[in-house]
Amino acid sequence: MSSAGNKNISKPSQVDRARERLDKAVLRLETAITNSGSKQSQALNEDVEALRAENTRLGKASSEVSVRLEKTIGRLNAVLES
Repeated sequence: MSSAGNKNISKPSQVDRARERLDKAVLRLETAITNSGSKQSQALNEDVEALRAENTRLGKASSEVSVRLEKTIGRLNAVLES
């Protein structure tokens, strides 16, 4: 595999970037919940749980994409080497 191919693999994917944004959003919500004793706490808790579920889903999608990309790269390398 060329070094250019390695550079492309190390870049964060859209899914990874979305997951990072979700992680930050969850952190902000958790901080807001901790700092707030208001009626909004229940709604924020629900938002946090929804974001966690979305984060989990995106993590799985990211893993699946990574595996598929690695397989595709392997097949492309095999074609190029033959």
